[in-house]
Amino acid sequence: VDMPFQAPQLPTYPLPDGFEDNLSYLKHLTEKGWKQRGFYKLNGDAQRIREKRLEYELGIIHQMGFDGYFLIVWDFIK
Repeated sequence: VDMPFQAPQLPTYPLPDGFEDNLSYLKHLTEKGWKQRGFYKLNGDAQRIREKRLEYELGIIHQMGFDGYFLIVWDFIK
């Protein structure tokens, strides 16, 4: 018996029109949240620190293939 346990088996998140993949939609949502939380009002250094961290975290999420998982969890919580 060959069981496919090597990779996570996640459902596909239905993307809204205008988005080509999970990562582009996840980035859109983080940009929207950035504005809603007023991070754009921070001084330049504070913004750069947070932008760098956000870029790093999104890179790790994408590298691990969990873009869709984060969208599913976001949708469930919302």
